[in-house]
Amino acid sequence: MQRKGRILLGKGKKGRFRAFAIDLSGLKNLASIVRMRGVKQPMFFAPHLLYHSPLFWYNSPWCFYHSARQILMKRLFRTKVFLIVALILLCLLLVLTLYADETATVIDVMDGDTLTIEYNNKKEAINLIGIDAPESVMNRKAEVDSRNTGESLLTITSKGIDAKRFVERIVNKGDIVFLAFDVQVKDQEGKLQGYVYLSDGRLLNEEIVRAGYARVTVSPPNVRFKERFMDALKEARTYRRGLWRSP
Repeated sequence: MQRKGRILLGKGKKGRFRAFAIDLSGLKNLASIVRMRGVKQPMFFAPHLLYHSPLFWYNSPWCFYHSARQILMKRLFRTKVFLIVALILLCLLLVLTLYADETATVIDVMDGDTLTIEYNNKKEAINLIGIDAPESVMNRKAEVDSRNTGESLLTITSKGIDAKRFVERIVNKGDIVFLAFDVQVKDQEGKLQGYVYLSDGRLLNEEIVRAGYARVTVSPPNVRFKERFMDALKEARTYRRGLWRSP
């Protein structure tokens, strides 16, 4: 191996020179052109081009420069990702603040369109406005639905159980949800009725309809998201989801 300037060269295959190490004290020569046999274009040894060159600088001080640069770039990338995620969460929280009026804690899923929640330090049942899922148990409403649709009680309750299971997959006990109300906060029976937003910003009422587990009901004056629900229903029917699945 011979020393040429501040760059240590050694003979490789076919007598071509290869750079095995670069002396950090030779910074004056790094910007100079080094012509090597078998290389058509000259090499520029500069810090910003060094790691792009085909030269091998194992066990060289520049190896530490390259490693430090990689570590710095990774840390900068992670910082950017963290800031982007934080910004997205902040925007999501702002949207929820604009649309939602109150927060509540989920206690249980009663059926495909009703939740039991802890709201204002009280246990309450809340009906999801604008949607109607089949009953999961045999009751008076299930009997009415059976007469109106011509389906058996067993068929209706089976669909209701499927709807309940779908809601249980996306809403768990102890989850914090955001409530939004329409013109009428309670129904004729004094039960809460509203829109439930999940922690990720999705509207639960809409998600149940989109999955095909509930029909859309229009109950004026509570028609705040009527168009959104109708679009979700159209999508569920088009792709034959849930209740619209082919027998």
